[in-house]
Amino acid sequence: MLSYLSLSLGIIAASQMQIIPLISWLLIIAAIIVFFRLRKIYLTRGYYWLFCATLMIVGLAYGELRQHFRDQQLLTAPLSNIMLEGYLISPPDSTGNWIHSEFKITRGSFASHKIMLYYPPETTLTAGYRYQFAASLKPLNLAGNFAANNYSDFLINNSISASGFVVSKPQQLARDYSPAAVLNYYRSNLIEYLGATLKPYPYGGLAIALISGYQKLIPPEQWQVYKNSGIVHIISISGLHITLVTTLVVMLLGLILKFMPPLTIPKQILLLWGGIIFAFLYSLIAGFSIPCQRTFYLILIMGYLTTRRIHLPLLQKLAITLALVLVIDPFSAQSIGFWFSFILVATIFSFQTLHKKQLGKIRLWIYLQVTMALVSLPLSLYFFSYYPLTSILGNLWAVPLLGNLITPLLLLAGISHWSWLLIITTKLTAYIIVPLNYLAQIPPYWQTAPNIASVLLAFLGLGLLIVPKLFHFQRSCGLIFIGLLLLPQTQLPPLYRQTRLIVFSNDKVGYSLLQTAQNNLLLITTNQPEQIDKQITYSALPYLQKEHITRIDYLLSNYPAESDLADHLQREQIKIVHKNLAPEITLDGVKFHYWQSQDHHWLSYEDANGTNYIGDGSQPDFTTMPDFATVAINFPLAKANWLYTIAGNNLLLNSPSAQSHYWQGLSDNINLSFKHIYDLTSTGSVMIFESQIITVEKPQGLS
Repeated sequence: MLSYLSLSLGIIAASQMQIIPLISWLLIIAAIIVFFRLRKIYLTRGYYWLFCATLMIVGLAYGELRQHFRDQQLLTAPLSNIMLEGYLISPPDSTGNWIHSEFKITRGSFASHKIMLYYPPETTLTAGYRYQFAASLKPLNLAGNFAANNYSDFLINNSISASGFVVSKPQQLARDYSPAAVLNYYRSNLIEYLGATLKPYPYGGLAIALISGYQKLIPPEQWQVYKNSGIVHIISISGLHITLVTTLVVMLLGLILKFMPPLTIPKQILLLWGGIIFAFLYSLIAGFSIPCQRTFYLILIMGYLTTRRIHLPLLQKLAITLALVLVIDPFSAQSIGFWFSFILVATIFSFQTLHKKQLGKIRLWIYLQVTMALVSLPLSLYFFSYYPLTSILGNLWAVPLLGNLITPLLLLAGISHWSWLLIITTKLTAYIIVPLNYLAQIPPYWQTAPNIASVLLAFLGLGLLIVPKLFHFQRSCGLIFIGLLLLPQTQLPPLYRQTRLIVFSNDKVGYSLLQTAQNNLLLITTNQPEQIDKQITYSALPYLQKEHITRIDYLLSNYPAESDLADHLQREQIKIVHKNLAPEITLDGVKFHYWQSQDHHWLSYEDANGTNYIGDGSQPDFTTMPDFATVAINFPLAKANWLYTIAGNNLLLNSPSAQSHYWQGLSDNINLSFKHIYDLTSTGSVMIFESQIITVEKPQGLS
């Protein structure tokens, strides 16, 4: 088992390192030489460690090469009016004024590339058909924000190489019978049928997600209920769903085989591989996410070992599955679902191995739910900075009812196209959700995200709680290690007359968070007010949650559209105190001057380091222009030619892609008298504290 874990660790480490391809090839050649040296040597303990170390190096080199080849596919410069031909490979989804879907290009210099295609709502693209049209291609935006999951990284990890925008009417060609096109055809039709049947019902989106894995139709307020009650994992297509489908198919095949004459192949083998084949087909229909991959590969390995009459412990089978998932898709380790999936399943296997004989079925199930809730504690705090306090009760209620009752009924109804059963089951789901609505009224526990050392110590503590007693005070040590997670790890607040400024990277909305000793000001600038509530999820909100900022004292927006945002932040337990700021005010020793006119606004403030500016590029109304410590144009709505007449230390520019040429030219102008210039759309979000700048270049965070 250690050898598989070593290979997996090397591949995971590759996502956090950068090695040139030549060195990776040299490492692989060196590893091959070591393998040939070891193949005739009995693997004693010393040689076995050398063997595992060699596998780790192979995994590291392999992961780096895959990452290099993937990056070579990325578009680096925009292209206009390129003729494309291909087909959709994912169900369409709406984004503001656009519909978007993954698109596979089949002809031309970009053949075999996958792009994220955007097209207007009046354009209809049908799954399963090839289309030809002119499009503009743009590189993916690689800039990131503190603590946020980078959407561009998510696309890159899914082999998306560019964004494409349709500029001519698509011409429909013939049907495409390639596997990806056929799969998307059936999946899109299933989602369309389910949507048409269940649209009138409040929990129709939940039912569609449980059947197909398509979660876009679940309303945000329902997501909040599932999040606060700790049952989000049930909503995603996971091992539970695939296991249920496989069990149903095996039972059906068993009934069919009873009426058939004896066969040369044992009935158990036929049932086993029939279930595996159907599990594979269902995983594809459900999107083949990381939990789907883990479950299918685990079932596949178990089927192979059973056929060959080979017995291996459960944890060793899981280790083989881990290595197989990473070899096929090295970038899956950058997904949050990867860590939740494998760690929770490893917990289940370990708990069953250690306690199955000592506990009865009911006690084992209850203890297992408690153990899984404890294991998910460090993961939830590390990735999301919160933990649902009612998760144990929520799972004790939802797993048997939603997981073991509702899901099989929905799957049976969806596969059979029994609309009446779909409707009845969806109506029944509404009654099952009622207790969860009450549990969700208890807000989750929030704190700053712990560091990786605290998380590892917490897992060590959980291990001490789970394993049989080995030494005195073992359980106490385990609780202490877990308790280290709860120690505060926040940044120190600014002192009197000091400020901390964070300007977030976003090409649709500008968000700037300004912190004084006791106040938090959030400045928002955009010309797309409908995007204010949505875009904060990808930029400022993760930072607010990570740093456990629960109060915004002043919310300043150039549009009167912050009410939806205030409700959004309120749901996330972030209170808005004031929605305006006096033109002249002093907070914590910092002098503020706020100006707003129609759709423009800017904020200047004077702290211990000098005069600073945040705004949309409108010229400040100083009688005499001072030298600025920091000028942050968080979203330009005016030409900032006045920048040529001043000097300063830091200039931060967060501009939409449509204005990139103007602002690139401005930042490159030799007449601009700033010591440090940062274009946030390329470097990522920027933090300024005591004149020190921290930037995010290209995050390798989890998606």
